[in-house]
Amino acid sequence: MFRTLLTPLSSRFSATFPNTPHAVNEEDDVSPEDFARDVLIELMRNSIARLKDAQDVAARLEVLEEILRVAQQATSTKDVFREMDGFLVLINLFTTVDMGEPPVEQVLEQLRLAFAILSAVLKQHAINMDYFRVSRHRDGYLYLLFMVT
Repeated sequence: MFRTLLTPLSSRFSATFPNTPHAVNEEDDVSPEDFARDVLIELMRNSIARLKDAQDVAARLEVLEEILRVAQQATSTKDVFREMDGFLVLINLFTTVDMGEPPVEQVLEQLRLAFAILSAVLKQHAINMDYFRVSRHRDGYLYLLFMVT
């Protein structure tokens, strides 16, 4: 009597819950290296977006330090830098810098970080080098060329 009463319940639960200790999930297949790379890529995207919105020197310094750190950690973030218009954002930063803005040391540090980022994303990255070389005909790239020569 109890067997006929419990049989529908046991068949329903056995279809819902697998017999293995835990269910296999697609996210379990992601290796730690891939996960770390994805985190760095997302961090680069968010940092570029934050740099576009940064208004004061202190905020820009914080974001520039983060971008430099991420660009030095993984080559895949260099592609994201280019795709998110990172070069254009840096050129905009160069063209809008105000040397009369206090404190001057922070402004100089901002420029140093921007050049360090350019160096990091161009170093040993043929696609970024070609992109920067071909795209330098734009006004901002010419401004950068004149600024450093």
